[in-house]
Amino acid sequence: MAQAALAAGVNRISLADTVGVWEPPICQKWVARAVQELR
Repeated sequence: MAQAALAAGVNRISLADTVGVWEPPICQKWVARAVQELR
């Protein structure tokens, strides 16, 4: 997800539309993964 955003030339992504659907542990996993990929 973050890699696709970077390839498109963006410098930020929003997970706001998706995080409300996931259970907290799954949400945390994906947010942490996106942050790691954007570093």
